[in-house]
Amino acid sequence: MSILIDFSDCEIEHTKVYDGLNGKKLSIYYENEMYMLKFPKDTHISDGYASSTVNEYISSHIFKTLGFETQETFLGYYNDKKTIVVACKDFERFDKRLMNFGKVKNSVLNDSSSSFVDTDLYETLNIIDNQKLIDKSRLREFYFDMFVADTFIANFDRHNGNWGLLRDEKGMVDIAPIYDCGSSLYPKLNNEEIKKCLEHKGSFN
Repeated sequence: MSILIDFSDCEIEHTKVYDGLNGKKLSIYYENEMYMLKFPKDTHISDGYASSTVNEYISSHIFKTLGFETQETFLGYYNDKKTIVVACKDFERFDKRLMNFGKVKNSVLNDSSSSFVDTDLYETLNIIDNQKLIDKSRLREFYFDMFVADTFIANFDRHNGNWGLLRDEKGMVDIAPIYDCGSSLYPKLNNEEIKKCLEHKGSFN
């Protein structure tokens, strides 16, 4: 694991805010780059995603090892040394705009009656094939690669809001780096429960 970084004295960017439900988020500058600082939702594993920040860091590095473009992450603390936070490099900053797949889905006019959050496989592939933002073959290949990698790290929360496309100031669109992996690797389990899963072949498989 990386050396914990003290982000306590980092400059805060008050005009940049983030959405999401799993914990508070703060925009800071670290070594002249903008980062999203993510805090754990709860300090008790039995009650919530206490290890989600550590899992975000580990899972992001697994994705990077597998050859994916992913967010750059560092572990550290912010004022409270007992609470581990994760700093995720902001790939939007002020010059790019993230279009998560839910927004892409809403822009495709078809016969779908499902909501923003629905993640039906066949409907997802239909949206990929009918969107006009990026080459559908490339996006489909990326989606299945991400699907397999998410399965590998037990990410049960890859919904339409945490993957998507990135648009720059010139209107060029590309696939966004992998982000939001805090629900991977069973963040709600304590060490003893994780050990039981690893030792039980059925659970592990």
